Amino acid sequence: MKRLLILALLFLAGCTHQFNPPTPVDPLAQVTASTLRISVQTLMGEGACTAFAVGPRTYLTADHCTPGAADWDYTAGGQKAFVLKADPKTDLALLLVGLDHPRLTLREEPLTKGEQVRALGYAYGFTLPVVLPLAVQLLEYTLEESIYPGTVYTPGVIGGMSGGPIFDGQGQVVGIVQRGGALLGYGVSNKTIRDFLYYHTGVNHTSTHKFVS
Repeated sequence: MKRLLILALLFLAGCTHQFNPPTPVDPLAQVTASTLRISVQTLMGEGACTAFAVGPRTYLTADHCTPGAADWDYTAGGQKAFVLKADPKTDLALLLVGLDHPRLTLREEPLTKGEQVRALGYAYGFTLPVVLPLAVQLLEYTLEESIYPGTVYTPGVIGGMSGGPIFDGQGQVVGIVQRGGALLGYGVSNKTIRDFLYYHTGVNHTSTHKFVS
């Protein structure tokens, strides 16, 4: 009888443990923990952009957020940053930084028109990131001939958010901030990002252009 009682108690303890609800994941906290503030000293003062982790010590940002020939002291998250590869055509760049933040996942499902998403970045060069709600308006759209086809969002983004992630309600990346103003935001799609990360070797980084925040 005593043995049966012990077995019953162990069974109940196991059941109680089994049905403990999982700790909910906060998508915003997850995305914030994966981003870095880019800083570069230019002839005009400090410029700022954003980057987010896509692998061990590797961070994705916009190519126009990489340093120019006249710039110096290029850092991300307070650490020296190095450009691994860059592609001005798609305005994407991959950085090596001595920090290992949790990486973000690129969503497999494509965006849909009208979908509600959020963008995160160091707007105005603030030391804390800003989050903006966005709505998808146009897919694979070219703003002008020199700009690679991407996604157009409304209402818009703020300078300093370039290179920051655009993410859905689950914290999965659906795009990247590259251009914009008060009314419109723009960034290439996940397909373009994947092609750059995994297939495109990237052009040699010549630092012939000037850093743009």
